[in-house]
Amino acid sequence: MLSGDSMNERKCPKCGAMLKYNSLNGSLECEYCRAKFNLEEFNISNQFNLYMCKNCGAKLISKKQTAVNNCIYCNSQNIEQSVLSSYNADYIIPFKISKNDAINTLKKIYRNKWLKSKEFKSSNLNNVTAIYVPITLYDFDAIGVVEYECSLVSKWLSGGYKYTKCDKYKEIRGGKMTIENMPVASVKEDIVSDVEPFDYKEIKKFDSSLTDLIQITDYTKEELVDKSIKKAKECFENQLKNDIKDYDEISTINNSVNLNKLKAINILVPIWLLIVKYNGQKYKFIVNGQTGKSTGIVPRNLKKTIIIFIITFILTFIILFILNYLKVIS
Repeated sequence: MLSGDSMNERKCPKCGAMLKYNSLNGSLECEYCRAKFNLEEFNISNQFNLYMCKNCGAKLISKKQTAVNNCIYCNSQNIEQSVLSSYNADYIIPFKISKNDAINTLKKIYRNKWLKSKEFKSSNLNNVTAIYVPITLYDFDAIGVVEYECSLVSKWLSGGYKYTKCDKYKEIRGGKMTIENMPVASVKEDIVSDVEPFDYKEIKKFDSSLTDLIQITDYTKEELVDKSIKKAKECFENQLKNDIKDYDEISTINNSVNLNKLKAINILVPIWLLIVKYNGQKYKFIVNGQTGKSTGIVPRNLKKTIIIFIITFILTFIILFILNYLKVIS
């Protein structure tokens, strides 16, 4: 979890009240007189601490003034700390969704889940954490030919038997297209894809004063290029496949696609993240820090589910017994 103690202990020059650090805009704010101050006014450094979780391998960096005591992914305290003199990205999308907005969004996921476990009580939502996650945006020119295997399935009954017939066909499509702003996750634990898209028109030049907690990329540039090529080919294949109609199944059997990389930029995107452990599994609740789009699944409590099933079974049995008894005596 995060604690920005050194920044939050500073007093407001106007009224003397304690200032609070706002990670949304990177300023210090007084909740009493509503005054706002830039970090530079207090000579706060932009140096970062680098944290590596020895349990799950997650790598995070935070402001020099902010401590990371627990891994946000596995909650382990087995964290190795070092100093990072500088960090840079090409662009950043600032947070537009506040913590209260993120909590209210997640409450909608929790709402009416009366079979949920106690681990998913609403008070846990206060542990939601703001984090910037790196992605790389690619532009490609693509040209090529793709061969597809297409199937038509027929089913019928005859003489008391069920019959299934599958006819196979080959379709070939070719073309060219420009793929723009294709996002590729730069971390292995992808927490971005499920809450895309982002509005890339709102990107700003990277400014460390806008950040508080950042996840470090898990891939080299070469590995990211390999991932982007694979994804670009899939985009190209799927686009051509949309032109094929009236089949039950369509699969790619061969392709010849040439790609020309036009652009690659590194962007930090804003994410609100909450991870709850239950029955040895991690349940991720994610809110897009720009648009508010959210995702997350609240699992059912097994004991509660069994109890409800037993009660329902007994009530059904009693009702059927009474109805049958009334039918007999009538």
